[in-house]
Amino acid sequence: MDRFNSNSWGGIAIITASCPGARPPIPIKILLDVFSCRYVSGEVKLNGSVDYRWITHDEIDQYPFPKANHKFIPLLLPGR
Repeated sequence: MDRFNSNSWGGIAIITASCPGARPPIPIKILLDVFSCRYVSGEVKLNGSVDYRWITHDEIDQYPFPKANHKFIPLLLPGR
């Protein structure tokens, strides 16, 4: 962990900005800031009726993601 620039925010450790400013291949212009994080402590506080789940890198293929996310997912998964 020493090689990562770690910051803690509300029980979540932001390890590194994995793909800052990722621009997905879609016709509208959006800017996605992507972070690799790990759970440190605390409870998730949802804003509305949004479901959540912490998953490992090995589990990521089990979940559907919007097309915009497909550009940076390989950057979060070393060796893929």
